[in-house]
Amino acid sequence: MKNKLIVNMLLATLASAFAGCELDVPDLNNPGLGDLTDNPTPAAVEAASTGLLIGNRRNHAAANGYVAQLGIVGREAYNFDQADPRFIGELLQGALNNGSPFGGNFWAGPYANIRLADTILTALEKLGAEMSDEDKAAERGFVKTIKALDLLEVVDTHDDIGAVIDPNPDIDGPLAPIASKKDALAKIASLLDEGATDLGTAGDAFPFRLSAGYAGFDTPMTFLTFNRAIRARVAVYQPDYPAALMALDMSFINDMPMTQADLDVGVYYSYSTGAGDVTNALINPNIFVHPSIESDAMKNGQKIDERFTRKVGMSDMPGSLRA
Repeated sequence: MKNKLIVNMLLATLASAFAGCELDVPDLNNPGLGDLTDNPTPAAVEAASTGLLIGNRRNHAAANGYVAQLGIVGREAYNFDQADPRFIGELLQGALNNGSPFGGNFWAGPYANIRLADTILTALEKLGAEMSDEDKAAERGFVKTIKALDLLEVVDTHDDIGAVIDPNPDIDGPLAPIASKKDALAKIASLLDEGATDLGTAGDAFPFRLSAGYAGFDTPMTFLTFNRAIRARVAVYQPDYPAALMALDMSFINDMPMTQADLDVGVYYSYSTGAGDVTNALINPNIFVHPSIESDAMKNGQKIDERFTRKVGMSDMPGSLRA
């Protein structure tokens, strides 16, 4: 009884000691944006740049992601997932339900990454001599290119609806206006051109590591050729064909005729089964290609296009020839 009384007294004393205190334990695994904007360090900026790369990859290879959904809308592919009728009920028949991830994924995701890009650019302005000017230029060139890609995804998936080209950095402030598609493409072209200028003044290497999908484009100079290829694509959308040809001349894309080796060159999203990584969810028995894809890949009755033969397999599922 005496021991129990002593324990109760100790608990009461501890409770009274903490009654007037409030514990504030930060998330040590995920530093907040405030750490990057208020007290940036080269290591934090480099880690955030890796996060920007991962954020740009998000939702592209998901079963309801960018590739699969745009394939369905373009009548090039179908997802016959019996557990989710929205692939047919919404994407094929319409309309999208309020709050459906089939539309919102292509708005919220890109803008989350765009906010991170703007945060990194702000942090770079505050870094002093602890990061060299060449490394800062490499960072800016990379960040502006990825930011342009994210904004281009918004335009690709919303077309004439337009896009927000200058999101309000104050999340408690008023919403930024939605600009026209023409203005959004002009903004994307400007970001790519600014990024190209930065990459041209960068050093021989990025201060952070890029994924395996950027092999051959993992230095500022080689990454610049990727930047110019995207710029050519945007110029065609505008349309500004002289600008497209000029950008192509500076890109990694060779003149026609192109060989199979030329078609293999490019930047890829990489996936793996490694710890902390994600797998390619397009490897999915529910996703089927349209039969015309096989016809287009054939010449004289033989399949010649490896983009088909390497990525499309046989299926024994009734009602379809290919999966």
